[in-house]
Amino acid sequence: MTGRVTWYGLPMVRLIPVLLLLFATTAVAAAAPDGAELYRRYGCPVCHGPEGRQPAHPTYPLIAGQKRAYLVQQLLDIQSGERDNGATALMVEVVRDLGVDEIEAIAGFLASRGWSKQAGP
Repeated sequence: MTGRVTWYGLPMVRLIPVLLLLFATTAVAAAAPDGAELYRRYGCPVCHGPEGRQPAHPTYPLIAGQKRAYLVQQLLDIQSGERDNGATALMVEVVRDLGVDEIEAIAGFLASRGWSKQAGP
């Protein structure tokens, strides 16, 4: 025995940088939720269309291409009850448990979709 610590025959000294890179990559991935995936997971396409361009009802807003900060503020206002009108009643349950990082990810996804004056199928 040489006194060197190994793992499956590889010296630990060589594995440490690999492990650090692995953990750092995992932490970054966990810190940045996927806005498109969250948009689908929370059922947003049902009312706003696959990419926020096709509202299911004429009174629902066209949200694709809106400014990210605007969308974040609207979602936070709905979540807190600050924005409370007939149309937001359906949204309250959807956004109630969203974290700020999730709201920002969804807003970033929608802002990146591009704006279109025409909504509909």
